[in-house]
Amino acid sequence: MSKEKIGLKWLWETIPARTKIGLFLSGLLASFEGVINGLVFGYLVKVDYHDLTAILKFVGSSLMAFVVVYFSSYCYLVLQQHAVKLMNIKLKRTFFETDLNKALADENSSSSEAVNKVASLSKQIEQQYFVPIFYMIQAILLGITSTFLVLKTNFVLGTIYLILSFISFLPSYFGKKALSQKTEDWSQKNTTLLASVTDIFRGRFDIYYYGAKKRFLKKFSNDLANEERAYFKLNQLQFLIQTLAGLVAVVTLLLPILIGLVFVNKGLFGITISTIVTLSLTADRVVGSVREVAYDHAEISGTESIRSIEKTSNSMKDSVSADNRSGDLKLIDISVKRKGEEIFSHINLSVSRGDKIVLAGPSGIGKSTLLQAMIGQLPLSEGQVLFAGERLKPGDFAYISQKVWTFQGSIRENLSLGQKYEDNEMLEVLDKVGLKKELGQNILDVSVAEDGANLSGGQAQRLAMARGLLRHKQLFLFDEATSSLDQENADLIHELIYQLPATVVEVAHYYSASLIRKYDVTVYELTKEGLRLK
Repeated sequence: MSKEKIGLKWLWETIPARTKIGLFLSGLLASFEGVINGLVFGYLVKVDYHDLTAILKFVGSSLMAFVVVYFSSYCYLVLQQHAVKLMNIKLKRTFFETDLNKALADENSSSSEAVNKVASLSKQIEQQYFVPIFYMIQAILLGITSTFLVLKTNFVLGTIYLILSFISFLPSYFGKKALSQKTEDWSQKNTTLLASVTDIFRGRFDIYYYGAKKRFLKKFSNDLANEERAYFKLNQLQFLIQTLAGLVAVVTLLLPILIGLVFVNKGLFGITISTIVTLSLTADRVVGSVREVAYDHAEISGTESIRSIEKTSNSMKDSVSADNRSGDLKLIDISVKRKGEEIFSHINLSVSRGDKIVLAGPSGIGKSTLLQAMIGQLPLSEGQVLFAGERLKPGDFAYISQKVWTFQGSIRENLSLGQKYEDNEMLEVLDKVGLKKELGQNILDVSVAEDGANLSGGQAQRLAMARGLLRHKQLFLFDEATSSLDQENADLIHELIYQLPATVVEVAHYYSASLIRKYDVTVYELTKEGLRLK
C-alpha cells in the first residue's frame, strides 16, 4: 500500500505551464494593489497644482495604474478558478479510482466512502486547501511589494513593522495539531453519517415491514448530531485561531506607531509624523498580508490528515485477455481462508471445454466463496486456477450473480458498456437470449431505469448473458443466478444457460433434475471434505 500526498508538488504537477506563468504575472501585477495608494498619495504632494498638464498627467497615469492592477486581479482570479477546476478533476478522479481499486480487492467494500470523498471530502480540500493556497500566494506577493515600499520609506521603523508582523503566525502555529485532530474527527463522523444514509435506503423496505423505522431514524439523528457537533467544533477552533491572529495583528500595528512617536520625540533616525502616517498606511498591507497568510495557513494545516490518499495495489488489473481463450478449466489444490478461518482446502476440479457443471451444497458451505476465489475476488491461500493452461484472468469469463448490474441508460449502453460494437452484433446476441422478441422494436434504444427497475429479474439475467455472448466469452460463471426467480422463469434461464456455446460453471442451491438430465450437466456437491460427484 502506497500513499499519495496532496501537497505543493502535486499542485505544481497538475497545473499546466501556461496557467502557472499567467498566475505568476497577473499575481505580481495585482500585488501592487497594496502599495498603489501609498505611491499615489506620496506623489500627490509633488504635483505642481498650477500646471494643468501636470495635473492631467498625474490623474491619467494614476488611473492607468489602477486599471492595470485591478484587471490583473481579475485575471488572477479567473486563472485561479481554472487551476482549481483542474485540481478538483484530478483529485476526484484519484479518489474514485483508488476506492474502486480497493473495492475490486475487497468484496465487503462499500460505496459510501467513495461517495463521501468525491462529494464531500474533495469539496473540503478545495475550500480549505486549494483556494487558500492561491490566496496565500497572492498575500505573499502583496507582502513583498509592500515590504519594498516600507523599507524604502524608512529602513529602521519599517524593519520594526516587519519583525512585529510575523507574530501573527503564532496562533496558527500552536493550533495546527489541534486543528488537524478536529478535522480528522469530523471526517470520520461524516463517513459514518453517509454510511448510515446508504444502509437505511438499501434496507428501507425491511425497516418498514419490520416496524423498525423509528429506531433507524433515531440512529440517523444521532449520527447527524455527531457529525454536525464535530463540524461545529472544527469551525469553532478555526474561528478562535483566526480571532487570536487578528488581535495579535492589531498589536503589531499599534506597537510600532508608539515606537515611532517615541523616535519623533527623541529626534531619532529622521522619522517624522509624515513617515509614521506613510508607514501606517502601507505597512498595514504587510500586516494584512501576514494575517491573510496566517488565516490561510490555519485552514491549510487543518486538511493535512485528509490530504493523504492510500493507494491499494491489487491483482485485478484493467488489462484483460483479448483473445477469448478457450480450453479446460482446472482448480488445482486451492484453499481459502477468511479472517484466519479455513473455508475449504485443497479443492481440485477439472472441467473440459464446453462442459456444463453445477456446484451444489447446503447454504453456508462456501459455494459462492469458491466461485469468488476462482475469479480473484478472494485471495487464495494455496493453489491456482488455470484456464486453457494459463492463470485465469478477468477477461476470460463472464460472471453473473443473482443481482445483475444495470444502470440508467439504453439497452445499447448496458450491453456495450461504452465499448465499440456494431448494432447487428448486439441484436444477434439479444435474439439468442430471447430479449429481441420480448422488448419489441428498436430494442437497442429502449431505456433502462435506475438499477434496472423496469426490467424483470429474468430479463436482467438474460441481458447479462448477452453481454458475455457479445464478447464471445468461452467461460460463463453463474452465482445463484436464478435464486430470486420463480420456478418457471428459473427453468427458462437454465434452458439458456445449458445451451450456451461455452463452458459453464453454476453455483446453485436448487436445480432442476430434469434439465440436468436433458442437457447432460454434471453436478458436484461441495462438502467440508471437498467436491464430490453427485
